[in-house]
Amino acid sequence: MAGKIKKDNLSPNDKEDLLIEDKRKKEMAKFIGNNIHKYRTSLGLTREQLAEKSNLTSSHIYQLEIGNSIPSIITIIDICNSLNISISQLTNNLLNDEINKFIDAISKDYTKLSDKEKKAIIHLIENLSQGS
Repeated sequence: MAGKIKKDNLSPNDKEDLLIEDKRKKEMAKFIGNNIHKYRTSLGLTREQLAEKSNLTSSHIYQLEIGNSIPSIITIIDICNSLNISISQLTNNLLNDEINKFIDAISKDYTKLSDKEKKAIIHLIENLSQGS
């Protein structure tokens, strides 16, 4: 059991810290799982379809959605790419990052634009940034 801490050898404060950390992990897993479910169903995808798009199994998607599994960063990236969302959209209020919220607000509208409109926006941003 190299690398694992025996809970019997921990101080009461350390045991309490581990319980708090476990609770945080479970809450985050549940929150992320709910968001996976929300975005998957909003796209009309079944678990099987999302699993196929993200190279995961449908049972793993299920375990994520109900909060029984904490996704790795690779899993999060694969799911976000499959759902066409950003990581900050998936983690929503778990991050205290105003920039991500701003980018997400813009990206939601940006995805609705035509290719011609997207190019015009990119050109506008490039022109504005050259003036800085």
